[in-house]
Parts: sequence; structure tokens; C-alpha cells
Amino acid sequence: PAALLLDSTDPFSPGRTGASQQPNLLKGRAIENWLNRTLCQAGKTHGDVGNSSAAKQMQGLAQFGVDAAALEKLGLDAQQAERVYRAMFVYSQGLHAVLQEAVGRAKSSSAALLVLWRAFTAVMEHAGQSEEKGESLAALVQRGNEEEKARVESKYKEQIATLQSQLHKLSQQRRALQEEAARLREDEARLRSESEIYRAELETNIAKNDKEIKLRADAEVRYLDKTRWAESLQAQLDKERRDSGVLRQQLKEESTAKELAQVELESMRTQVKVLESQVTTYKQGIAEAAQQK
Repeated sequence: PAALLLDSTDPFSPGRTGASQQPNLLKGRAIENWLNRTLCQAGKTHGDVGNSSAAKQMQGLAQFGVDAAALEKLGLDAQQAERVYRAMFVYSQGLHAVLQEAVGRAKSSSAALLVLWRAFTAVMEHAGQSEEKGESLAALVQRGNEEEKARVESKYKEQIATLQSQLHKLSQQRRALQEEAARLREDEARLRSESEIYRAELETNIAKNDKEIKLRADAEVRYLDKTRWAESLQAQLDKERRDSGVLRQQLKEESTAKELAQVELESMRTQVKVLESQVTTYKQGIAEAAQQK
């Protein structure tokens, strides 16, 4: 039935020529554009969007490797590619409509959709076992994956060897860097220990310096106190010296006055002696005069 459906809707099927083929060509182009947009949205969902100009023109198809050029490299001509595109459109839209209608009537739409989708994927994977070739879609996919894996391994064998060599060199470099890092860590630990020792010594020296500064400040305070005391004593001494000078001058003046007084006293004593001598002489004269009478 699938083959009949594809044959009845295929624009490249035998018997379709001329004017009847032209609308189908336009419809095929529309289906291709729809499929490209759908795959492009799926690629964005998976975070795999191309950046080249060709990828921007046919992002979805080119992203999943089902554009006309990629299919042609795989051996599918334009007619077969068109039938594949149409099948994707017909079956995806039909299945979507059927599943939407079916789960809309279910009690649990999410559980029903999960069961139906699981069954549909299982049918898709094992859909060819009962036919003449006897090979399921899952087997075909697995064989294709193995062939693609072998092709990629053959294609990139030299690159893998080069990368392994580079990996070996990088491993050696990494080992050397690890050894260097270990040595640097040891140096860091040693330098950190020395730094701690130097810091402790610095703190000790700072404490000693602070103590010496404090002692020097105290000594300067005491020195200033002593200096002020000495200046006060010097001022008192100068005052006492001035007072002593005044007293010395007064003493000198008193001494001079005393000497003058002593000279005057000696003079007066001499005068007294002269007077006494005169009085004695006068008394003797009076006594002699009295005796003569």
C-alpha cells in the first residue's frame, strides 16, 4: 500500500508528462521547502545550526545530510530523492494527525502518545523482516552505521595516528609540566616558609624598633625635663650672681665707708689723746699753782 501511495502521488512516476507534471513539480518543490524548514527547526532544537552560505540556503536538508547533492553522492537520483521527500511529508503529517486525534480521546494523552510512539518506532525499525529481503530497517541502519564508521575510520586513520602522536607528545609535555608544577609547588612551599620566617623576624624587629623608639621618646622627654630644670637653675644662678654682684658692690662700699670711719676714728683718738695730754698738763699746772699759793 505504501508503494501504491507513493506511485499515485509521485510526480516522476511513468505516465506523468507535460502539463500534468508541472503542478506536481511545484508541489514537490513546496514539500522540499517545508521539509527543509522542519529539519532546520529540528537542527536549532538540537543546537546544530550551520554558519556557511550554503548551509543558510538549505540548512535543514544539508544539516541532516539529505539534500539533493548529498543524496546524489549516495547514489539516489532526483526522482528517488523526490519520492523520499514526499514520503517524509505524507507519513509524518498523516501520523501526526492520527496520533493527535487518537490521544485527544484518551484519558492520559501523554501516556497514550508515549505508548503509540514507542510501538510506531518499533514497527519502523523491524518493518522489512517479513518481506522478501528479510532485513529490517534497524538492521539496515546498523549496517549503514558500521559502513559509515569503517569509511570514517579509513578516511581519518592518518589523522587519528597524527592525533595519537600529538596526544603522546602532549602527554609527555603534560608529564613534564606536572613535574615542573610539582617543583614549583615545592619552591612555593619553601618560599612561603622562608616568607613566614622573614615575616616573624620582621615583626620581632618592628617590635624591638617600636620599643627602642618608645625608650628614645621617654629619654627625650626626660632630657627635655632636665634641660628645662637646668635652664631654670641657670636662671636662678644668674639671678643669684646678679644679687651677689650687688651685695659685693654694697660690701665694697661698706668696706670703703668702714675704712674711712676707721681713719676718722684714729684721727679722733689722736685728737682725744692730744686733748687728754692737754687736760693732764692743765691739771698739773693747776696743781702746781695751788701748791704755790
